[in-house]
Amino acid sequence: MKDWVLTGVRRLSIGRKLQAIIMLTVGVALVLAGGALLGRDVTLLRNSMKRSAGILAEMIGDNSAAALSFNDPGGAAELLRGLKAQPSITAACIYSAAGGVFASYTRNGAHRVFAPRLKGPDGIAFEGDRLLVFHSVVMDGKLLGTVYIESGLGEMRVELTRSIAVFLAALALSAVIAHLLGF
Repeated sequence: MKDWVLTGVRRLSIGRKLQAIIMLTVGVALVLAGGALLGRDVTLLRNSMKRSAGILAEMIGDNSAAALSFNDPGGAAELLRGLKAQPSITAACIYSAAGGVFASYTRNGAHRVFAPRLKGPDGIAFEGDRLLVFHSVVMDGKLLGTVYIESGLGEMRVELTRSIAVFLAALALSAVIAHLLGF
């Protein structure tokens, strides 16, 4: 097959060879630029997801302070049920100050059974195919509990798939236009 390719290249005119070299160079440049833009998209999406999840955990923490103070797990559970409005949230729980599960929430249709994690330090991190958030609930300097939120990455995958599709369409269109202009 190598000989067939070389024979085919040798038969091309100098103009066609130059056109092929230019198209290859531009194609490589477009792929590199597209890869850089996709990398930037991933970083922006991850940062946006972290920021949104952190704000959500803070809001739940602020709103659950009364339920934790008055030992009202039903009120905390009702608060967590409001997470059904956030399609990416798959599970959440509120821990008491002692570290036990005070209230929990699992999205209907979640692909796995939710087993609340051990209470962790405050923070936001990606782990496998999930985004995990721990946020302390503090009132008057006293730790009342901790909010844990687990989010799926489906939203991010959809956005990345769209970005890749747009990139591939732009690459194909550029190749067609470059080829047509070469005639």
